[in-house]
Amino acid sequence: MESRAGLSAKELNPNYGNGRHAIGADDPLLVAQLDLDRRIDEAFSSPRYRPPVLPAVAVELMSVANSPDVNVRAVVALLEKDPVLATGVLKLVRSPLHRGTAEVRSLKEAVVRLGLQNVRDVALEAAMNARIFRSPLYSELMADLAMHSRATAHVARIVCRYVTWDAEYAFLCGLIHDVGIVSSLLVLNELPRGSAQLGLDVVVPSVVHDHEQRAELVARAWGMPDEVVWVIGHHHHLRNGTHVHPLSAIICVAEFVATRMGFAPFKSVDPRASGGPLTAAVGHDETPPMQMKLAVETLGLSKQAFYQIVQDAQRALPTPSRAAAATAQASTN
Repeated sequence: MESRAGLSAKELNPNYGNGRHAIGADDPLLVAQLDLDRRIDEAFSSPRYRPPVLPAVAVELMSVANSPDVNVRAVVALLEKDPVLATGVLKLVRSPLHRGTAEVRSLKEAVVRLGLQNVRDVALEAAMNARIFRSPLYSELMADLAMHSRATAHVARIVCRYVTWDAEYAFLCGLIHDVGIVSSLLVLNELPRGSAQLGLDVVVPSVVHDHEQRAELVARAWGMPDEVVWVIGHHHHLRNGTHVHPLSAIICVAEFVATRMGFAPFKSVDPRASGGPLTAAVGHDETPPMQMKLAVETLGLSKQAFYQIVQDAQRALPTPSRAAAATAQASTN
């Protein structure tokens, strides 16, 4: 193993977070983190690795949603092929975040209400809830990530109201931007039991490590559009040479706002994460301040616009405690 003596965890991996204290290479915590990093990296690079599986109907719906030939009847017929997914879509359409002035009683009404592009997004949200955001060993972390991802997706739509970029995939990118972390947690379920019993101060930094690159791998395996793959692979580190993709900036801002509202990705690890970063002993998933500044400048957001985004998000999203209760109720229905 390459010697990393004298380096801080931040220097070893910027994703571990700002302000992390320096620990020597013989420190048991660092050794355990590096070992778990290696194990997860080997799992992702193995030819036997298979990413978490999305329902076939959700994947097909993503490919047909933008087709000029698709119609409401075809989309309804597609959703009816997967009763679990169809039920999840109806639950989400009836939730406060999506509900309109009239009650939705059928899939056809849901598709008409939402429009084809929004149906694609809601179907993927339902699929992620049912099939991806689940881990027997790390259920609390997965619940945090689910709420954080959904909140980021909804805030991303709000950010789009204040920028000139027509971000067709804003909600989609917000929803799956941390799929690299989610997939790493799922990989831990397959590791030897001794690895899975490591403390969260080891697990969290290791699943955050390289999660943008891991997200790209999973999104590409899912057949996501190239733009989506690139954006979720650059939601913390925005620049590609001299170019910054506006959608990466949108996701960066949306994640920041969602976290500050209390939808932190690792809230159960440290309740103080609401409104601020996790403690140095844990590590966290957060955009460096200079990248956040770059995102705001790229989008041309004024202080007033940023303030309005926060206000709109607070009105649109339930509090984290209510969101958690709703998620728990939906999972048992």
